[in-house]
This record gives sequence, structure tokens and C-alpha cells, in this order.
Amino acid sequence: MKNPYISGLFPYIFDPEEKDSEGLLKLSGRNLGNFMFCSSARRFIRTTTKTDRQSVDLEVVKRECDGIVILAANWLQPRNDFTGLAARIEKANVPTVILGLGAQSHDGKIPDLHPGMLRFLKAVSERCVSLSVRGTFSAEVLEHHGITNVTVTGCPSLLWHMTHSAAVTRQTAPGQIGRISVSGTLPDQVNPKGDDARMRLTRFILKQALEEGYDYVAQTELPLMQAHRGELTDAHTVEHDFLRHVFSPADEAQTQAYLARHIRVFTNIPEWLAYCANQDFVIGTRLHGVIAGLLAGTPSMLITHDTRTEEMAQFAGIPAVRSTDLLAAGRMDMEALLARADFAAFNTRQVAYFRNFIQFLDANAVPHRLGAI
Repeated sequence: MKNPYISGLFPYIFDPEEKDSEGLLKLSGRNLGNFMFCSSARRFIRTTTKTDRQSVDLEVVKRECDGIVILAANWLQPRNDFTGLAARIEKANVPTVILGLGAQSHDGKIPDLHPGMLRFLKAVSERCVSLSVRGTFSAEVLEHHGITNVTVTGCPSLLWHMTHSAAVTRQTAPGQIGRISVSGTLPDQVNPKGDDARMRLTRFILKQALEEGYDYVAQTELPLMQAHRGELTDAHTVEHDFLRHVFSPADEAQTQAYLARHIRVFTNIPEWLAYCANQDFVIGTRLHGVIAGLLAGTPSMLITHDTRTEEMAQFAGIPAVRSTDLLAAGRMDMEALLARADFAAFNTRQVAYFRNFIQFLDANAVPHRLGAI
């Protein structure tokens, strides 16, 4: 490739203060964390063609491009039908590379995939040397479904700096953890009484965050974002019921004060990294929230709770703790968690991670700006 077409989200939101929270989530693909890997990949992939959507414009490809690079997320799930994108790739019929494809399973079982997804995977597989996946479980899912030209690369978000690998560059001394940022995953924001494993885990995190005054970075949690930005009215009864359930037994005044002061919402990566650089410890279930901390050089830890988080923590060397261990302990002991994290091992692993990703890009003839390290 000399000039690839990039299929992926635009890397930030113009004038976010002029849009409501629903509008922000719509522009982010329902997860503000998506900006992390899309922004990083758009920084290091060389192209003169400007694109701003996940789909593929066949006319633009025909006129300007000699290849397609698709920026992926945890797409390998039963409900995802990519028939439309598959048809465009087949019609364009140019070298096509996918970055950071992932599977997500809460029970470790290989998911069934929609015929439209299988068609999409076959179309990409036939037009590249190999597909980039986030970890070994994702590779197993593809192999199960007959896609064998796969390379485990991790997620392109960790290549943000381009000239050097991600690294934790400062340590927080024992007894000096002051500014802590957490994240969680609220699974059902419509049913106020939903109480599955992810809900229990995030309620556990938010309970301690409220008690201790920790910031909470929201990526998908619409009611939290709406409450923080002053968008909820008396008519939003479902949202209010949901928040009461999430923060119970805290009273409403305490909850409202916390939401107004400690919820953080980021719609561009430089601002997110600047925020993380001023924290002492970043911990949460959100992969890209934790990666933001690591890219900022801040001690950070991932709370693993499914195959997606576990495979990335393992492959990228991200310090991690299992959600079941946290819940069993009954409380997050931030001093103890920080003490168990091996950031030197993470820094060493990231050098190889960076180099391996370059090898993948070169093998697939993707032009890039990543420097040799």
C-alpha cells in the first residue's frame, strides 16, 4: 500500500460542550474509549486521504487509495452482522488489513458468529497476509471459525507515542496516593434493577469511589454522564431510578454531589492523557481508560473481568487484578494493589510489543510513522 483508506471513527469530537451526552456517545460508537485506538492508529498510519467513518466509501477508494485499513474493536460477538462492510471490501478488492480485532466472552466459551461477520472475516482474510487480533483468545475464536492467518498484536492504542513504547515513568511512593481515578462497566442502563456480575462489580467500585472521593471516568455510562452534565430532569424517571439503584444506600444529595464533582468525560485523547498525568493511580475495568493512564506514564492497573481484558493484560503486560479477587477482599486497598504491580515488567514488555506491531504492519505493507526502537 502507498495510500490506504482508513475505516474508523474520527479521532475526536468537535465542540463537545454543544452536544448532549447521547450525542457524544453516538459519535463515539457508544464508547468514548473507542477514540483511544482510532486516534492512535490514525496518528501512525500514513495516508493523504481523510476519512471520518467506520464504513468504506468505494468511490474514494477507487479514486485515491490502493488499500484499506480497518480499525477494529471487540467485534467478534454473536449479534454483530457485518454483511454491508463485507460487500464493500469484496467490491473494492484491494489489500485490506484489520487492526486490533477482539472477542469478548464472560464465560470463556467461543462465541457463535453471524454469517455476515464470517463473510466479513473471509473477505479480509483473503486480502491480507494476516489479521491483527488483541490476544490469544481472539485468535482461538478466529481459528475455530476457519480463519488461520492471524497475528496476535494487541491493541494499536499503546502505540500512541509513535517514537517510543508506552512506559510508566513515575512511581507513587507508599502513603502518597492522593489522586485516584477509577472506571467501571455498567451493563444495562435501561433496566434500573439489573444486577448481573458487571453491575455488582461497578457498584462495588462506585461505592468506594463515592466514600473516598475518587474520580470516575465514564466511557459508556449515559446516566452518569447526563447527571454530571446537568441534563437530567424530573421526566427522566428511569435514569433517576437507575442511579438510585447503582449508588444505594447513599442518599440522593450525596449521590448528586459526587456526580457533579467527580465524573469525568473525555472526547479527545490529549485531554484524557493530560488528566491521567496528574493522577497518582489509575485503576478500573475499562481497558482504554487504563491504557490512557499508562500512556501518560502514570501507575495504572486493569481489573480483569472477561476474556477481552484478560487477554490484553496478559499479552501487553498490563498490571492487573481479577475482579473476583477484589470482590472477595470486600474493598480496594489501593496501597496493596499499587505495591503488587510490576511496572518495570510492563515497560520491558512494551518495547517488544511496539517492535512486534511494526513487524506486523511491515508484513502487511501498511505505511506508518512508527520509529525503530
